[in-house]
Amino acid sequence: QKLDLDAVEIASRNGFWLKHQALLQEEARKNGDSSVKDVRQTLHFQLVEQVAGKEKTDLIMKEIGLDADSANNNDAIATAVHDTPSRMVKLPGTQLRLSATSTPEAEHTNGDSPQQDSHPTPRNIVVVGGGIMGASVAMQLARLTATAEAGTNSIGNVRKTTITVVDLAPTTQDHATVGRPTRAWLHASGKTTKHYQRMNQWGLQSWKEDPALRKLPSWTGSLARFATPNDDQTDADGSSAGPLPAFLTDGGYAVEGPLTKERLRELKPIADWNMSGQQEVSATDETDVYYFADEGTVDPDAAARTCRDEAESLGVVFLKNCDATGLVWSDRIEGVQCGPYDRVLPADVVVVAGDAAGALGDLPQDGLPVVGYLSNADGSGNSGVYSLVNHSGVTLGPLLGSMAAVEILRNVQLDVLKKYRPSRFGK
Repeated sequence: QKLDLDAVEIASRNGFWLKHQALLQEEARKNGDSSVKDVRQTLHFQLVEQVAGKEKTDLIMKEIGLDADSANNNDAIATAVHDTPSRMVKLPGTQLRLSATSTPEAEHTNGDSPQQDSHPTPRNIVVVGGGIMGASVAMQLARLTATAEAGTNSIGNVRKTTITVVDLAPTTQDHATVGRPTRAWLHASGKTTKHYQRMNQWGLQSWKEDPALRKLPSWTGSLARFATPNDDQTDADGSSAGPLPAFLTDGGYAVEGPLTKERLRELKPIADWNMSGQQEVSATDETDVYYFADEGTVDPDAAARTCRDEAESLGVVFLKNCDATGLVWSDRIEGVQCGPYDRVLPADVVVVAGDAAGALGDLPQDGLPVVGYLSNADGSGNSGVYSLVNHSGVTLGPLLGSMAAVEILRNVQLDVLKKYRPSRFGK
């Protein structure tokens, strides 16, 4: 018997929360945290049963891996959590907890009970690229290794991990310059798909929560023009305005507009919103301008330097004037070849970050991030080369850096990154 549409809806939404607390308790148990105790959601379960009926509820609970007869029993829920490959992991620097799946390489060292983070950590990680993306992932990797070595957050059979960042900046310049204007736009508006918009919203939240970065942005909001469907204007090719973008109409993101000219003057008193060729509008007429209150700007060079400074304080080595000219391979990655003297840095994981992809690979043509391990040349296995490439590098820098660090050091795959894997390009 299959679930019908309404039961699928209940299973995907209520089922997540029915299981969420159990996943949190399981993670806390493995980390020695006894503060999360009660996973029972008796009233929640009773509500689902009252709305859906017992027969359908049984199917729903089966779908999410819990036994309906003992759904409010701690032992039964803990067993269900053990039987699923997914678990919740917390990202460093934020309060975000995301579902993750253990990779095939993860080792189980306690009989039939999988142990979180029981795999050996890499000995040598080389990050190619010292901009905001590279400096961010270096900082997050260092945070995780530091807490593991201090015994406050187990990430596996802890070994000393050396993290090195290869930077193209010459020795006479500072590290971590991104070659962009003084301020970079932090935003989630303008994203073409809902999942990518949501990813950028999490990126904004990461900037607001990260202890090293949260004081750097200016959250002044932003204004942007979007031609409305009833506009009399036409584009340069003679075509009229199309439908409004989904991020203006679908909800889930704070937006005000279209704004009146009076409201525009309140937000930006000195701006001239009568662009050349446009008809003058009165103070109460609507314009084609929208206000995004949750957005802001940041100095990307200052942010990259901040990430670098914390990373260096935690033992990360930044090499200036070191151009990555190639990768050294055997069955998988063994090192990074660096100029000007063809020095080889040993590595069992290489992170190709941000603009560095231009030297060692292709930038994504679909406008979406490429995050995760590349496969070997024959299409099999994990090559040890981790791609961390994205066009919205500043907005997503801290978030993707923490995601990559978790995947590399905890040997998991975050479910939310499925749409952004290199495998979509056959890599």
